[in-house]
Amino acid sequence: MAVTPSSRTISYDAVLSSCLDAFLGTDPVDNIFKDHVLLEILKSKGCMEAQSGGERIRQPINNGDNSTVGSYTSYDVVDTTPQNEFTTLWYDWRQLAASVSISGLEEMQNRGEAAIFNLLKGKTNVCLQSLREELNYQLLGKTVASGVWSAGAGKMASASGTDLDPIPMALSRDPTQSVAVGNINKNTYSYWRARAGDLDSDATGDHNSTFANDVTTYAELINYLNRLYYYCSRGGGGRPDVIICSQAGFVGVEAALRTQVRYTQQSDAQVAFDNLIFKQGCPMYWDEMMPDISNGYVHDSASYAKETFYFLNSKWMKLVYDPQHNFTPTPFVKPENQDAKTALLLFYGNLCWTQLRKHGVAYGYDPSVAA
Repeated sequence: MAVTPSSRTISYDAVLSSCLDAFLGTDPVDNIFKDHVLLEILKSKGCMEAQSGGERIRQPINNGDNSTVGSYTSYDVVDTTPQNEFTTLWYDWRQLAASVSISGLEEMQNRGEAAIFNLLKGKTNVCLQSLREELNYQLLGKTVASGVWSAGAGKMASASGTDLDPIPMALSRDPTQSVAVGNINKNTYSYWRARAGDLDSDATGDHNSTFANDVTTYAELINYLNRLYYYCSRGGGGRPDVIICSQAGFVGVEAALRTQVRYTQQSDAQVAFDNLIFKQGCPMYWDEMMPDISNGYVHDSASYAKETFYFLNSKWMKLVYDPQHNFTPTPFVKPENQDAKTALLLFYGNLCWTQLRKHGVAYGYDPSVAA
């Protein structure tokens, strides 16, 4: 006798888990790191780095030159002073999670492999979109107090500082701000400071790493963005290879370059967003979650007023992750006291910098006064 659909027995836990794996693919990051400029840039620029375990994330850096270098003649004694050119940065592991759940009733209403698959597809898509939004938000700047940006806390976190370290924590408006990035305080060590440009200041100045000028024209905007680019290019280690700004900042630069603006042609393997060729090898993109670091406001604050530009050198920044927790899904589990099953997507990692002087930030641009 033929087996009817009503008598068919399926291990729905296995079906649910296999469906989730199918939606996420062999590399879950491919699904999670799309739709947001910053996340796609981190992936496309090779800024993802695996570290298996460890109490903290370890990043060795060069913190000085070799002082023995010098000319000599004949029988002069060559300097053989032992050098200590390296130090180690330590970053805390941060944990990010999202869940996908299905109730017993939903499972009954969608009985059959195809129906379960479709239900999980919708639930997984919502989960992924929410995860992208949160991760992008944390990295671009989510928590600020008195002008100091820091890692915030998740809504269910039992401690503060559980979010990933945000970019403006390292690339702050004041490079000498007393904030530790990778356990090195920027105020204490001058080599551990990014470049910065204030585009909304009457106090003009130029100190080879910072500048201030009240930008009121498009010509001035391009001039001072160029200046920051050249500051970040000084010394070894290359030049900025990507600029991320707000939409209004992007429009300002686009208007300033209206007679020479060109858009890059991206292949499928590159970041699939409109961009301007600011410099050769350095495109400019806009991200809707860019904060106003001039006044200390997140992207959706009603008080947001000024635009920010991050100049990034992908060689010296990494999103480090544990390979066993790289948005890896857990099996679906049913609690003892609940008629539902839940799987988690887990990420262990943090945003790490190995050289700050190769990056910069321009802040305080007011698009309403430039012409």
